[in-house]
Amino acid sequence: MLLDERRVTDAAPAFAEPDRRVRRGRAAGVAYWSLSILALCAITTWLYGPHVFDSTRILNQPSFDWAQEVWFLGWPAYALQHGLNPFYSTWMNYPSGINLMENTSMPLLGIVFAPITWLLGPTVTYSIVLRLGMIASACSAQWVGRRLGLSRISSFLAGLLYAFSAIEIVEGNGHAFLTFVPLPPLIGYVVYGMVAGRWRPWRAGIVVGLLFGAQALISLEVALMTAMACAVGLVAAALCYPRSVTRARVGAVALGGACGVAVAIAVLVVPMLTYFGRGHFWGPAHADLSIYRANLQSIVVPGRFTWLSPIGVHLPHKLIYLRENGAYLGIPVVVVLIGVAIRGWRVPLVRIGTVTLGALLVLALGNRLNVTGSSTTIPLPFALAAKLPFMNSVSPVRLFIFVGLLVALLCAWGLDRAVAWAQPRERVTRDVWSRTRDRAPGGAWARGTVVAFGVLAVCLSLVPASGFPSAPTNVPAWLDSAQGQALVPPGSVVLFYPYPTLADNQPMLFQAVDGFRYRIVGGQGIVLTPRANRHAIGPLWPYDLPAVFLRASTGELTTPPSETIFGLPPIPPSDPRTVRDFQTFTSVNDITSIVVNDATSSGAQIAISYLEAAFGAPVLVAGGTIAVWPRAALNTAAPLSSAASAAG
Repeated sequence: MLLDERRVTDAAPAFAEPDRRVRRGRAAGVAYWSLSILALCAITTWLYGPHVFDSTRILNQPSFDWAQEVWFLGWPAYALQHGLNPFYSTWMNYPSGINLMENTSMPLLGIVFAPITWLLGPTVTYSIVLRLGMIASACSAQWVGRRLGLSRISSFLAGLLYAFSAIEIVEGNGHAFLTFVPLPPLIGYVVYGMVAGRWRPWRAGIVVGLLFGAQALISLEVALMTAMACAVGLVAAALCYPRSVTRARVGAVALGGACGVAVAIAVLVVPMLTYFGRGHFWGPAHADLSIYRANLQSIVVPGRFTWLSPIGVHLPHKLIYLRENGAYLGIPVVVVLIGVAIRGWRVPLVRIGTVTLGALLVLALGNRLNVTGSSTTIPLPFALAAKLPFMNSVSPVRLFIFVGLLVALLCAWGLDRAVAWAQPRERVTRDVWSRTRDRAPGGAWARGTVVAFGVLAVCLSLVPASGFPSAPTNVPAWLDSAQGQALVPPGSVVLFYPYPTLADNQPMLFQAVDGFRYRIVGGQGIVLTPRANRHAIGPLWPYDLPAVFLRASTGELTTPPSETIFGLPPIPPSDPRTVRDFQTFTSVNDITSIVVNDATSSGAQIAISYLEAAFGAPVLVAGGTIAVWPRAALNTAAPLSSAASAAG
């Protein structure tokens, strides 16, 4: 019986005034959740800083994944306003566009938070989503803990351990689609209720289908991992209690699953039509997913995002450890989990949860066993899972989101049992976790000290090293000025220097903050390309202009093509042929404006010299720090192109 279930007797009138105990219980519940949310708000404020509504600042730095996340959250709001497809856009990677369902675009979050984007801008939306993601995730795990019969303090601990686990702290440094994870605990709870007979199969299936569809519109990867975690849990339950696998129960699960699939298909039919439409590709999204996997060492040795190390050392700052390695659990947590497994092995949920936790941990290690950062030849089960449809783009280490959820609930159960053990009197617990009678021995103070020390050790071992830094967005103010509107009018197609790629995508942030009033060439995203397993947005043809822009901005003026990010050709000579190629680039790609940021830098001066040869002198704005070639300058290049052809 769940602790929060209530039954009304026949003698109680339907509209009877609640007695004092009921009123006190409700008041205590309101106070409990209010204090919990206030505590979570305080923690997230420490992590992200107080500038929630400051549209001029962004987490970490105004480029790379941070700028991309702002763009992804801003696009659905613009699409809703203008009747455009929120799942596909040609405002980035013009003229081909980008299939946003192939990317981590979070369309549901962009739609839900569109009013905030319209009022305050996408950077504020990004700031709110990150904070609210952690708060909502903690409350979700906390609510599930209460529904499973855990005490209030233990449920609060479960919420903390889930929302602020190592993987969530790592991903919370920018990846909103992995930080906003309140739905997986709810999906797991409904599946449990269906299997346990507490939910009618069709009703559970409808709820799971709705939640799964919503999760897929936040992160398809997390939705797939949620399905994998639920499947692993069902298999673990069947293996642990084979006699419970009755025909009626299998039929109920099948009916619930069928209803869930049907509802999920109905929710996702339109987005998935876009997913399988223009720009879709089969195969892994990343060339090498092995860098996004856990290793055994990182489970007990913390990384740079964790404050304390029980063994006195942190993982070295090497690439193999910095790729989202949120696999850290810590020695105190491992010790607690071992104790919980031993003490509660006869408790069904503890046994099933422990087995499921172990299986997910093995899957999170990736295709091959990795002990200290170097792969061995020992194959692991994820190599088989990666061959399933869609699973070849799942990053194994991100399964620690679900490892963290199970760790949180098991540790919370352990705290309840420890508190019961420390009580100086006989204590009976009746909930879904246990139906045993525990008698606490003497020495309550000593036992209470041991319990408090254990809780403190677990919490301190997972405290983040520091809050996340923030930086100015550096969006040029002139873009939104009257001069900017004249030089880059609405509907323009803009080529920025540096050339927008995954190495420098700051123009995506400019565009999103400026309300998507122009399209941009390039950007950061996953698109269909002719190269196998290489799906980053690359430079457009003719390649002389991108070669100049990218080599000048990165300083790779003489680097061999094979060592550059896109296999760029050598920087061309400044001659009539190059002039013709520059003019052809703007013509075939419909460029209407060229904007060079940081025009006084050495790299920008190289690009400007080529652009002046092709299009004449620029318009200097912002005190000469930005050079602009408007449509008129690019249009006058047409007769120059004919002359260049004759000279060539």
